[in-house]
Amino acid sequence: MEPEGELELGLQPPGRVRGCPREHNCVSTSSRESDKYASPWTAPNTFRDAKDAANALVDATLESVENSKLIMREDRAEGSFVGFSVPGKLGDDVVEFWVKNEPVSDRNWSGDEGNGPLVLYRSFAMDVKYVYPFMTPVSDLGEQSKRLRRIRESLGWQILGCELVECFQ
Repeated sequence: MEPEGELELGLQPPGRVRGCPREHNCVSTSSRESDKYASPWTAPNTFRDAKDAANALVDATLESVENSKLIMREDRAEGSFVGFSVPGKLGDDVVEFWVKNEPVSDRNWSGDEGNGPLVLYRSFAMDVKYVYPFMTPVSDLGEQSKRLRRIRESLGWQILGCELVECFQ
């Protein structure tokens, strides 16, 4: 049994990361399902703009995810979008990042002072495998989240809202 509809890649107009497809192994900063939601990241303010941060993200992804391929890139005034094809546990996966020029600065908190571009993302399996006869999707055992964590840690970037040391233990 195949999931309904075509999977759309790229940003939703007017520049927003897509949520997760219903039955796919997925994690997204735009997901409405709590088990598929992940917090955005912040790049350090040492980057001139989103394009520079996206360049670092491309390098880190290609280096930390074996056999990954850059398949999409779009630089806009408001930020940079990059997409990758990566091998997953159950077939091909896609990882997308939207690096926005605007830092998070409206929380009225001193911890935001070192924040640079905001990083939104989605990582998902292109295909769904089912357990017969129940038609239950097979889990990839958290591979989407693990992959994103490897990329973030290789860059040393922070999870938004997790600037305190307790979040990293």
